[in-house]
Amino acid sequence: MISFDTQPPKNGAMAKDCRNFPLVWRQMPGNTSPSSAVTIVTLNTARETDLARILRDLSRLERSNRPDILLLQEVQTPPTGNGANAAEQLAARLGFNYLYQPANLWKDGSIEGLAIISRYPLADPAVIRLPAQDLVFNNRCRIALSATAVTPLGRIRVFNVHLDTRIGIQERLAQLSPVVVHARAVSGPCVVAGDFNTSNLKWLGRVFPIPFADQEIRVRRHFQDTGFRTPFVNQKATFDFLGLRLDSIYVKGLGWAASGIEEIDFSDHSALWITLRKEENQLSSPGSSS
Repeated sequence: MISFDTQPPKNGAMAKDCRNFPLVWRQMPGNTSPSSAVTIVTLNTARETDLARILRDLSRLERSNRPDILLLQEVQTPPTGNGANAAEQLAARLGFNYLYQPANLWKDGSIEGLAIISRYPLADPAVIRLPAQDLVFNNRCRIALSATAVTPLGRIRVFNVHLDTRIGIQERLAQLSPVVVHARAVSGPCVVAGDFNTSNLKWLGRVFPIPFADQEIRVRRHFQDTGFRTPFVNQKATFDFLGLRLDSIYVKGLGWAASGIEEIDFSDHSALWITLRKEENQLSSPGSSS
């Protein structure tokens, strides 16, 4: 197992409270698919713990394309002794591989973090500690969870991210920087997705919002400068409040056949999905590496 930047950050009000929780890794043998495309979904689960509600809403995605890899944020585990979280239950129900990295411990004893659920084997998991920010209240420890999915398209490095809310664009890019550095170093196909919290607001004193330039555009351009592309340009809102576009998927080294945004009842975020395929130059070049 690989683990990057596992030491607590030096800055930010939450630095003293950021813990190195153990990574949970469940592998399921023999779950493969003959498909020549791979569908990836990103969704902030809003700490939903009811597996039945999750299964009901995610079934909508089946009408578009069957999810192969799910990148989930705000996955909540009940207090110790009260059972597995809904993401782990979902992975078991689907027979998928499962990674879960807790990031925050709440007062009631529950923990919250990021999960990757994959039809395909997962290799080389890594946790990237992101720079902490002082938000005055509701501070959180921020991480990214990464792994290599061994798919019919080859090995795809995926990064699941969840950034802070009430910060400016320069702080957002700085918090994202460790992920971009690691993603840039990936020689093959790579996907960075999740809840980037890219609003069109500026926060006075981390508390009072005022309309401002759209952070989503700046983050998208930042990824484009690093060789990534996204189908989610001029997209509809991904968050229920104020029509904000908080979530996205960025791709390097692969093309896509389709993409979409699906409203989810149990979450205040929508699910974003993308069906990946090899690019034209890869299809015409049998010797090219994945």
